[in-house]
Amino acid sequence: NVQHQPDGILIDRRFRTSNRSVYAIGDVTGLPQFTHAAGHEASLLVRHLLFRLPVKFKENEIPRVTFTDPELAHVGLTADEARRRRFAIRVMRWSFRENDRAQAEGTARGHIKVVTNRRGAILGATIVGPAASEQITAWTLAIANKLNIRAFAEIVMPYPTYSEAGKRAAISFFTPRLNTSWVRRLLKFMRRLG
Repeated sequence: NVQHQPDGILIDRRFRTSNRSVYAIGDVTGLPQFTHAAGHEASLLVRHLLFRLPVKFKENEIPRVTFTDPELAHVGLTADEARRRRFAIRVMRWSFRENDRAQAEGTARGHIKVVTNRRGAILGATIVGPAASEQITAWTLAIANKLNIRAFAEIVMPYPTYSEAGKRAAISFFTPRLNTSWVRRLLKFMRRLG
């Protein structure tokens, strides 16, 4: 008596199937098919069954990595997905060609792309480039904790690192604010002061 559809077994938000005595996790559910996602589902289910803690599986918080050259990593929403959900978004990019570590290592291919809402809440991040699989972890943490892009703009990064490209992308969120009339007037005034 376990109901299913072509992409997997039907489950509720607590991983319970149509047979109340049977739970399902991992690839058979149609949820993201990654080892780390199945491990996360298992930990949630164990916590729920043993300690009656609520299950909060959030698919957009599961990072995805393709181990190619260069690596491709993503977490959260893409720009197209965010638009389909009717978010007013901002997209920031930073190229590894402008990253000192990537230049020094001769791996300056790729970029980071960050999607936020208009207020700077981080909705998603995509990294194509060196160590993308390692860099995506910080963006996963940011999305899971509903951080604002300001957190990345203000963080102190060791130099030179690939992760600094993410900070540069975050800083670019604030660049349009530097081109307002009052900022131009302030700069003009400060130039007069010498």
